[in-house]
Amino acid sequence: MKPEDIKDLIGCNVDTSYGTGGEVVYVSDYYDGINKDRFTINYIDPRDGHRCIINGIRWEPEKEAFMRYNTDYIYFSGTPKPRQLTLF
Repeated sequence: MKPEDIKDLIGCNVDTSYGTGGEVVYVSDYYDGINKDRFTINYIDPRDGHRCIINGIRWEPEKEAFMRYNTDYIYFSGTPKPRQLTLF
């Protein structure tokens, strides 16, 4: 899954190469500074309900996959949740 906008990952499920994962509840914008092609997600671990963080995620076009620090694959699946608009 390669979203057109990384915010489309909210509501999808994330699975890591460590056997962990859960529902994505937050996606940062791309970093400013040295690692401009990386972003962070927060997800809820279904085992204990805690919020977990994965930093340093980027899209690898050659591998057609998301990776963390060029070593660990991260898989996203499911359907994104509709975005809510704030009227303030």
